[in-house]
Formats: sequence, C-alpha cells, structure tokens
Amino acid sequence: MFVSTRFRCGEGWLLLGVLLSGCINPDDILGLSGMVRAERPVAGQQVTLSREKFASAGGPCIAPVVHERVAVGESGTFEFELLRAEAQRLTGFSAGFCLRVETTFDSGVHYQVDIPSLGSSLELPPFVDWNPNVRIDGGLQFEPAPFALSDAGQLVSHRIEFRSDAGIVWRWDSHQLDADGHLVPASSQLDSRVLGEFESEVLSISARQLVVGNDAFLAPTISRVTDATVTTHTTLPFRHVAWTFGAPCLSTVGNCPLTDRRLVRSVINERTLELNLQSTIFVDLIALRGFVTASDFVEMTVLDWRGDAHVFSVALPRSAFSEALEERFLAVPIDIGDNPAWLVRLEFPEPVTTIRELSVFRPD
Repeated sequence: MFVSTRFRCGEGWLLLGVLLSGCINPDDILGLSGMVRAERPVAGQQVTLSREKFASAGGPCIAPVVHERVAVGESGTFEFELLRAEAQRLTGFSAGFCLRVETTFDSGVHYQVDIPSLGSSLELPPFVDWNPNVRIDGGLQFEPAPFALSDAGQLVSHRIEFRSDAGIVWRWDSHQLDADGHLVPASSQLDSRVLGEFESEVLSISARQLVVGNDAFLAPTISRVTDATVTTHTTLPFRHVAWTFGAPCLSTVGNCPLTDRRLVRSVINERTLELNLQSTIFVDLIALRGFVTASDFVEMTVLDWRGDAHVFSVALPRSAFSEALEERFLAVPIDIGDNPAWLVRLEFPEPVTTIRELSVFRPD
C-alpha cells in the first residue's frame, strides 16, 4: 500500500513519494510478470489477472473482476501490462486498485496473489507446483509450500482442513496469533479421534505467505498476500464416536445442538456451556468444533464423581489467516487421575456466538 500527498504539477498530479522523478503520467506502462514451474510442461497454462472496480486503502481483494488472461510461454513465463491509471487512483488521496493474479496447475494446486497496490513494475516470485503429501503420523505431517523466501519480512502459515458434506470436521493452522498479536507456531500433534468421529471426504491444505512492505512515510504494511491451495478426496482409516453423542445440554430443553453430530452451526450466544455426561466416565479429551468467540481463553471445569472440580485454563489464540473472528477448533487433553467425571463445564469471558459440536472422549 502506498499513501502519499499530491501537489499540482502543471496539468497533472505529483506524488510526494516520487517528487524527484517529475509528474506522473497516467499512461505509464506497469509490468506484472512471473514464472510457472512444474515437473510436467506448463506452456499454455492460463494465468488470470483480476482488478477491483474501486480503489481501496489496502488489504486483500474483495470482489475483483477479471481484467485479462494470458497463457504461459514455453519458458514458463507470463506478463501483464497495465496503464498506471488502471493500477492507481490519480486524483485525491493516493490509493490503489487491488490486483489478483491466479493460476491452477494440472495437479489441482491453485495459486492466488493479492497485490493491494501496484506502484511500479513488479516481478512475482515463481508459482511452483506442490505435492503437500499430508499424512497423520503422531501428528499432522506435510511438505511445506514451495514459496520463495528471499526477502526479509515474510511470514508463511499453513492451514489444513478436513471436510465432509455436513461441514468442516477439523481445521489446523500451523501459526497463530497470541494475545499480544505475535505470530507463534502451533503444535502439529493431533489426536486421531477428533478426525474419526465424522467421515471426512475432502482434505484441503492451504499455505499463505504475507510479504510485509516498508513505506518510507508509513509503518510496515502488507504489500502482498499469496495463497496456495490444493484439495483432494480422502478416506480416514480410523473411526471413533464421542461418549457425549446425544448427551443433554444443561441449558437446553430437548435435543442438544452441541452433541447431535450434525456439524450444523448453532447460534447460542452463551458464556457457559455445560454437558451432563449421563453417567460417571473417565475423560481424557475435550474437543470443540467451529466455535466463534472474542474470548482469548476458556476455563474448563470437569466435576468428578465426588464433586471435586478439576479446572483447566486454556488460551485461545487467533488464526494467522484472518483478522476477523472465524470458527475455531480446539482439542484439549484432560488428566484428572483415576477419577471418573459426570459433568463438563466451559466458561468464556465473552459469549460463544455459534458452535458446531462439543465432544468429550473416553480413553481408548
């Protein structure tokens, strides 16, 4: 994003940031080029350039419209040419038209790059075909996206989703934002029971690369966002059913939407969630699917058969993929010794607006 003050210069406008270079010509040609790489030939592969209709102050594109399509050449290269007036708003305060470049490999890997503002010609890092080889072996294992990391100020995060026809079964992000807004790596450990409770039919893995720019007049800004996504069909070899299937919610009359195994988004607007386990059982895992809250922690209380409360305070980092509140997925191992439990209570500082499922598991 490039923001600056403009001054009259003859019949045109002058950007303070390019004062020494003279007036800006709206007919200047700005090049946007790149390269596509794969083990198989890529000549003829389509690359699409889309452009927002209205200028914005930065951030990823919202609803860009296709501007041009080109075919990759024999050498794997492609190039777009834009008039400066197509990339920048040249009246009033500076703003750019967000540009999006996309291409899809025969393997199904889809690349998408959002450029909030193009102030000069730009060569994009290469788009490289990707075989993530996602597997579950003591945790989630995969091959990282082949992003070029030649510049400082680049952040890469991966997201893996298991989905069924009903919705998202589980989501895992490789990086999260802590309460102070710092990017922190997440554990790749994953209990297979949270995947085996539902029949996952689609596996999607995405990688997001943020390139942080440094404007001479502003604080660092996001100057480029690159997403790489591949979706495949999968069948998981393990099956589990949570003990809480059909268990009643203490605050709900009738069927409990938290334990119906439908993965439907339920609007609850509650700070406290309670499940009656219907009998005393040993508990070693609590999983929440698709819950939305502004809280940065949750306090979990497990009441054992003697009435003793075992309390666990768990941080709720935000996703590095989005600044907006989005559905979270949380699995928490529980250890209360040799004490069977009969009730689970979850308390949030801020209301949980929606949730898909709450599951409590016994040891295998």
